[in-house]
Amino acid sequence: MKNIRLINLKLRNFKGIKEFELASRYEENLAVYGANGTGKTSIFDAFTWLLFDKDSQNKKDFSIKTRDENGEEIHFLEHEVSAVLSIAMQHTELKKVYKEKWTKKTGAIDKEFTGHTTDYYINDVKAKKKEYMDFVSDLIDENTFKMITSPSFFSEQLKWQEQRDVVMTIAGNVTDEEVIQSNPELAELTDLLRARSVDDARKIALQKRKDVNEQLQNIPVRIDEAARNMPDVSELDQQLLTDEIQALELSKDEKHGELQNIRSGSHAAELVIQKTKIEGELQEIKNRHQSEVYAATDAKRQDISNLKGKIASAEGVQRSLQDTFETLTKAIEVKTHQKTQLEQHWYAKKHETFDEHRATCPTCEQTFPPDKLDQMIANFNNEKTAALEKIVAEGQTLKEQIENNQNQLNFEETARKTVQEELQNLCVDLALQQEQLDDMEANATKVENTGEYVTKYQELEEVKKQIENGAQSSTVRESEVRNEIGGIENEIATLRTDLSKFETISNINARIEELKKEQAELAELFNECEKMVFLTNKFTQAKANLLEGRINDKFELVRFKLFRALINGGLEECCEATVDGVPYTSGLNTASRINGGLDIINSLNEHYQVAAPIFIDNRESVTELIKTKSQVISLIVSEDDKTLKVSE
Repeated sequence: MKNIRLINLKLRNFKGIKEFELASRYEENLAVYGANGTGKTSIFDAFTWLLFDKDSQNKKDFSIKTRDENGEEIHFLEHEVSAVLSIAMQHTELKKVYKEKWTKKTGAIDKEFTGHTTDYYINDVKAKKKEYMDFVSDLIDENTFKMITSPSFFSEQLKWQEQRDVVMTIAGNVTDEEVIQSNPELAELTDLLRARSVDDARKIALQKRKDVNEQLQNIPVRIDEAARNMPDVSELDQQLLTDEIQALELSKDEKHGELQNIRSGSHAAELVIQKTKIEGELQEIKNRHQSEVYAATDAKRQDISNLKGKIASAEGVQRSLQDTFETLTKAIEVKTHQKTQLEQHWYAKKHETFDEHRATCPTCEQTFPPDKLDQMIANFNNEKTAALEKIVAEGQTLKEQIENNQNQLNFEETARKTVQEELQNLCVDLALQQEQLDDMEANATKVENTGEYVTKYQELEEVKKQIENGAQSSTVRESEVRNEIGGIENEIATLRTDLSKFETISNINARIEELKKEQAELAELFNECEKMVFLTNKFTQAKANLLEGRINDKFELVRFKLFRALINGGLEECCEATVDGVPYTSGLNTASRINGGLDIINSLNEHYQVAAPIFIDNRESVTELIKTKSQVISLIVSEDDKTLKVSE
């Protein structure tokens, strides 16, 4: 492992420190004492500026120049930082000198300040900036250096995604095969995935389960609707109805025979035949006239029919869009109200405080010890943080749902206007087409006014007159028989209506059986989806446990939480460092934060095979540091030391 040790660090005119030297004779740990404001943190800033042009908080735009009592920069000073590093028993000296640049322009008396310059030195040899930065880069990577020299950098400066990437790199990822092999219950998941990823399989199963559930919810309604449409046949007998219809059909045939006998007779039969022929010829005249006169109106009628069909379709779409619009509007109102209630809940929870009366034991009325009180406050803060995170997550979900509903509502509103405009245009077009058809029909010549039709009609009237004169005696009976046949046909029609109810019941029962079969198939499919969701959730949890277990084995004090449980049963990625169960960013005391940071640095040293001096600010907060292979430089607050003091 490459172990970089700080032998000597010198500052001159750096951030208000006029002269300072930090020296270690035997590459041992060092301690710097000083009251607040004496420049302890500036020592770490100087070291990081020397290497990377940034302060210890990773800021590039910070001022290193010395200022007077009024806060004004003091000119004509050189600002210098140098360090002697020991690497593999070899000493290397780096130095940077930051100074002002003054230029005398042509014709001017005095020089003017025109900027700054920086001189770079490697082992007392002046170098160009690129040479210098390349040399430092060869010593150690900048990001790696920052992580292994400050206990707070990893947890406070890196985003959680970057922290997660680092710890995943240290521990290595877990393959799906490893996760499945870790739990026998997941064995069948391999065949169920069918070359899909676990995430994709879970998304598909969730969507399919939702769709199937909606269908399952609808089937009982459809069965009930079908059952309500069954006709009442409690007072009917299917066989009796069939027998009655057959009897009436026989009676009707007999009446038709009687009617045929009444009409018999040669002359009367010829007249009837002649009458039928003339009526056919009249119909042919009408048809021919209609084809000639109304040929032009046929296309117009077809256009009108097509327009009516389009109007009916547009009205159906309009009703559907209106229903959707009302449903979405109601949904937005409900979810907005829910979101408002969540916001009120969040503000109430946000302003909850740890009541002072909780610091006293209700039994003995004595104040809890400080360590017990700290734990109680930490637990209160953790519970409060968890509650706020849950409210925020629920609020975010409602917000996304409201936005989705609003986007769909806007889309539906646009569609409604489009359909309304289309419907208005169709109605106007229909009125115009109908008006044109009325004009065409009004101007057409009636067939009854043509000479051909009038002549043929007169022949028909003459034949009818002859039939009437020759059939006066049979007219009354013929009329009676016709009435009787009509009565029988009415009875048959009524009976057939009742008989059709039995066929309707049979069809409805068959449909209900189809729906029940479909319900059983959907229930089986729903169970398959449930099983896939269960297995993928179990897979995700198993993977989370494997990852966290593998990663946490690399650390002594720190434990990483890499997944957060969601309301829907799933997990989302995160990265939260904890010590004794307390999150690094919420409620962890300074000592645990520092030792936790050192634990992280130790693991990073092993992974990257490099160690560098660790600068520990607020070192006075820790009574005992955990062991580390790195050189430790402690920055300790000491109100008695008004100037910086170094001790090995």
